[in-house]
Amino acid sequence: MPFLDVLLSGQLLFSALVTGSIYALVALGLNLVYGTMRMLNVAHGDLVMLGAYAAYWAFSWAGISPLVAAPVVATIGAELVPHLGRATSSNAAPDRGKLPENPRRLTRRMK
Repeated sequence: MPFLDVLLSGQLLFSALVTGSIYALVALGLNLVYGTMRMLNVAHGDLVMLGAYAAYWAFSWAGISPLVAAPVVATIGAELVPHLGRATSSNAAPDRGKLPENPRRLTRRMK
């Protein structure tokens, strides 16, 4: 019966709920983007992976609790991403006046 004790432990239940909520948040983000723009954006997985690695390294190097590291990493990422986007897009497309009015014209339509 030791296996059953481990299976019914509260830590396993909490871990399963946390993992399920992360999957639900990723699915919700994909659903919102596809539902509004009809364009599938699969970069959510990359962002989740980067956030998880950043929270892990904050826990490993700085000894910050993962419950504290996750919101801190999310806040830093939310502040950093717009600045990185502006820095890279200004070099990639310096002539913004010639872009199409509807950005969906740059992508293929999914059926």
